[in-house]
Amino acid sequence: MYRFEVFSLFKNSNYHFHTFQYPQVFMTDNSVPEKSGLKANWPNSIQLLCGFHVGQAEWLWLQSKYHQTDLTFQQIHYSSSCEELESAIENLKDMDINYYENRVSQLLESKEEWVYLFRANLQIGGHHTNNYAEASVRILKDVILQRTKAFNVVALVDYISETWDSYLTTKLCRYAY
Repeated sequence: MYRFEVFSLFKNSNYHFHTFQYPQVFMTDNSVPEKSGLKANWPNSIQLLCGFHVGQAEWLWLQSKYHQTDLTFQQIHYSSSCEELESAIENLKDMDINYYENRVSQLLESKEEWVYLFRANLQIGGHHTNNYAEASVRILKDVILQRTKAFNVVALVDYISETWDSYLTTKLCRYAY
């Protein structure tokens, strides 16, 4: 069975999406087969791109090639008004770097799927990623473990429990006060 034919099986079941006959919003990676399968079965659903993966793809591309353009892309990604979005796009065009402008121009063709401004009225509960496990592991590796290596399980458990507790306490106190 083709991998996305399962969508049609799910669609034909008696399971419904709250009070709707179809899911209101899907958040995916920029996978053409996945997006096509979803569109074929639920054409009225809104498709968004995972903010984490859009940013990660751009960050990896920028790190491997060009270091001066990452801030401009972030300004586009996190625009909170139409004026701010247009200003950020103009800043990109003023940088006179055709290779990056061409790359972002392709992304801007689908800006409604990944620019946060266009998600303001959607009921997504402030969620802009589809992969919380990936984000949690990244926090664990980068913030908690600080890319250190433990040489045995006891040391690893002790380090995680102490550092994780301190990290969460700090985050909660910062949020509360």
